[in-house]
Amino acid sequence: MYWSASGPADDAVSLNGNPVLAQRTFTINNNFGLYNTHYANVTNLVAAIGNGVYTFSDYLGSIPCGNSTNYGGWMIYVIFSEPTLPQNQISIFEGFDGVWASNPELDITLTGIDVATDELSKIGFLAWEGDAAIAVQETLTINGILIDNPPLNPGNNAFNGTNSYTNSSTLWNMDLDVYDLQGIVQPGDTQIDIQLTSGQDLVLINNVITSVNSEIPDAACTIDDLDVICDNGQNLFIDYTVYNLPSTSPLSAGTRVDFYWQNVGGGALNYLDTVFTVNNIPIGGSESGNTILNLVGTPPQFNLVMVVDPANSILEIDETNNEDILFIDTTQPFSLGVDIESCAGLTATIDTGVSSPNFTWQWYKDGNIIPGATNPSITVGLSGVYTVEGFEGPCFITDDIEVTFNPPPDIFPPQDLYLCDDGVTAGSFDLTENDDDLLGPQDPALYVVKYYESLSDAQNDTNVILVPTGYFITQPSPQTIYARVESQEGCFAV
Repeated sequence: MYWSASGPADDAVSLNGNPVLAQRTFTINNNFGLYNTHYANVTNLVAAIGNGVYTFSDYLGSIPCGNSTNYGGWMIYVIFSEPTLPQNQISIFEGFDGVWASNPELDITLTGIDVATDELSKIGFLAWEGDAAIAVQETLTINGILIDNPPLNPGNNAFNGTNSYTNSSTLWNMDLDVYDLQGIVQPGDTQIDIQLTSGQDLVLINNVITSVNSEIPDAACTIDDLDVICDNGQNLFIDYTVYNLPSTSPLSAGTRVDFYWQNVGGGALNYLDTVFTVNNIPIGGSESGNTILNLVGTPPQFNLVMVVDPANSILEIDETNNEDILFIDTTQPFSLGVDIESCAGLTATIDTGVSSPNFTWQWYKDGNIIPGATNPSITVGLSGVYTVEGFEGPCFITDDIEVTFNPPPDIFPPQDLYLCDDGVTAGSFDLTENDDDLLGPQDPALYVVKYYESLSDAQNDTNVILVPTGYFITQPSPQTIYARVESQEGCFAV
């Protein structure tokens, strides 16, 4: 939404009673007076309000009277996506500038445009303070061609209070004009040159919107993960992804990607390496890869910076998403993690955490090679010290981890519990009377005793009896209770 008026600015207004605060404000102060225009993104409001009447209110700026250049107005652009339409590039060029008798010419160059064909191409203008009665050398030229579109917008009075969308000639001091660009732009054009002139009338241009049939990629990137810092401390193995989103054209194979290191506090980028995309990346698609970066000369801690299309040689929809940053700490070497404690009869999986398919792996147990163990992870069932070695080009990594499978605790026979039924109140059993019997000579500080109403609950540690010191029988007498003795490592017996 845009709103503009002469006089002091007011950046807080309402749309259908909902407060709207300007996100950008532009000001002109010339010999005619003071003028302001404001912008706010009202997408969420429009989505919530939907179809119906829109009311602009609560503008508190004071518009001076007695001067023919005073005005006030507002409008909303709605830009929507429709997948069945041709791939169009919609661009809004925003600012605030104008022409008048002492400033008779204004040149505007729109860049970042890629015209595939002139078919269905259009250009629109939001302008303020154009007067229908003043037509003194007032022209609009696009790419050197005079725009002459009578009766609404004749060549000598382009900005005259008209609305091309409704064919209204009573918009007064505001213009919403749209023109076809067929025959004015050509395939391959990357800019549009606009020139306005006026020998008398004050005309203020707020923004220009273009729609051209366009095929433009949009290179973006992420450093997905620090795969591993090699044991020599001089190489870094990383995973990354290059995206083509949003876009209206595939991103060509061979797109350049550079990697740099930067001090943690910011500053200059220091070159590390270059890679190139392998395939054409389709609209909305991506390509993942990995690379080894040589870290000679880098500090122990730094920011790794990835930049796709670093030379800006590709015309893109969005030039602001070509970079990603990841903090790197080379003092943290490759590690399999902490030692594993498990229980006899179970298995444990040891994972390197390295996703690159280019590494060659070999696992060892207690210093002896494990035949066939050449994957980045291994599942084991015996206690011992497991070692892995990984190789990829100049990158070598190794680490070991101790895995211990502890035996389950011993469990000893409990005593049956009895209470006399007095026929009046249910008996309350203290199941913990059996704690000592179940543990036998084992240290009670090293084990936990729990009680359950079913064998499956005891085996799965579900639905534990929460108050074992005051348990009321829940089935016809006698009732079987199941006890679980559990070690600190999670091993148990029932």
